Amino acid sequence: MFQHSLICYSTLRRLALVVLWSVSCSASNADDLFDAGTIDQLIKNNQLILALEKVDQWLDLQPDAVVPSFLKARILTTDGKSDQAVTIYEKLIAVEPDLPEAYNNLGLIYAAGGNLEKATKYFQLGLQTNPTSVSYTHLRAHETKANLV
Repeated sequence: MFQHSLICYSTLRRLALVVLWSVSCSASNADDLFDAGTIDQLIKNNQLILALEKVDQWLDLQPDAVVPSFLKARILTTDGKSDQAVTIYEKLIAVEPDLPEAYNNLGLIYAAGGNLEKATKYFQLGLQTNPTSVSYTHLRAHETKANLV
């Protein structure tokens, strides 16, 4: 029962953050410099320099904001600067320890670098924050891969 309450609390907290974030990035603010959807599209279009400029401007005004920090780590990972991304994800985890995506992305970085032990550790940590997280899928895939080797 207690475990279920914690999961519900964590889910509700994340939902509240998403709602607040979506209100701030609504269609009425679509031309806003700090629209996460626009930055996400820049990342998908491999316009990493422009995306990074926008995120850095956002972080200049809100240095502890979770969304631009997460976007910056994604940009750095996409640009092959995984060491810098790891630092940001670790800071995000310190500020927002219930954010399974940060653990998951750290796991992906370590898995890509061949460090399956660290990858598994981070996937498990992400899974502990949210048992329905995508981390579970990655954890099982890497466990299977490790068993095959």
